[in-house]
Amino acid sequence: RRNAQDIFVPLYNNNIPPGAGHVVHYRLHVPKDAKSLRIHARVFYRKFDRTYMDFVFGPGKGPELPAVKMAEDEVVLPVGGGVEVPAQEHPVPSHIRINDYGIGLFITRGNERIQAPQTLQAIEAFKKVTEMKPDFALGWLNVARVYLFEGNLEAARSYLDKAAPLIDEGHVAYNALLNQLRGKLNFSDGNLTAAAEFFERVLGSRGDGGFDFRNDRRILNDLGQIRLLEGVGGRTKVGLQEAKKLFHRVLEIDPENLMAHWQLSKVYGLEGDSETASYHREANKRFKPDEDAISQVASVYTSAHPYLQGYNQQIVIYNLSYLDEIAEKRPPGDLPVGHPGIQE
Repeated sequence: RRNAQDIFVPLYNNNIPPGAGHVVHYRLHVPKDAKSLRIHARVFYRKFDRTYMDFVFGPGKGPELPAVKMAEDEVVLPVGGGVEVPAQEHPVPSHIRINDYGIGLFITRGNERIQAPQTLQAIEAFKKVTEMKPDFALGWLNVARVYLFEGNLEAARSYLDKAAPLIDEGHVAYNALLNQLRGKLNFSDGNLTAAAEFFERVLGSRGDGGFDFRNDRRILNDLGQIRLLEGVGGRTKVGLQEAKKLFHRVLEIDPENLMAHWQLSKVYGLEGDSETASYHREANKRFKPDEDAISQVASVYTSAHPYLQGYNQQIVIYNLSYLDEIAEKRPPGDLPVGHPGIQE
């Protein structure tokens, strides 16, 4: 599985998942007499650092994975009352960049234990996108997504209704996202029949460009939960059997899926199969992160490395002058490989 971020206790996670975004906060010193500020940024990629390779293969063994520069850019900003900065062009349209910024604020980089979504800022960014490009459906969809996450169902419904007419029938990805959000909205509103119909549309979505949602684990789990509720409520005689099939499909894709194991323990329990129910209950317990142990390990490590304290907070602000500040706090050579700020 490609889920290195789920290592027992990552102290901080600076990965950017495929198709997602990541917002980084920096604090820097601006001289009092500065008239403008030039910011130059680069993004590097490295699969694993030397410390991780030594852990897996042994000290000095295993491949040496390079840090590859993926992108770089720079911008010049005026400083209060300073020189006038000329307009700066960018090859990527502004509404796309602001939309990506909103995604970086909202997406939790695959590990909610470390970073919580910054929903208020994300909503502000996505609403800005709808103002800049009213016919860009993804802006409206993303506002609805955040409102749905917050539990504001009426606001989410309003933005989904505005997005729907903007989506071409042949746009597989946008239609899949629209149906997914409408499914979640109806599920939250207690309309299970409509929710199931929308989830089934997502699972039937395929198209050019590699889009294939037939094995989307989240949708399979959501639909399975609906079938389970229908079976428990006596609304359908085959509800439990359909739920069982859906959750087993999830485990074929992801054998450690917590939701699927937990729901299967319920299904088999309702069927009177206590042995199989116990198996899935124990599997859920075995694969579920031990939050108490994680907190304890992180506390012990940061106590021994005080310069890392605060790097596992939900919002981390990296001080670009931190090297001078921590020089007296850490033993020589104790700065971990891959630590933010030591790429040079």
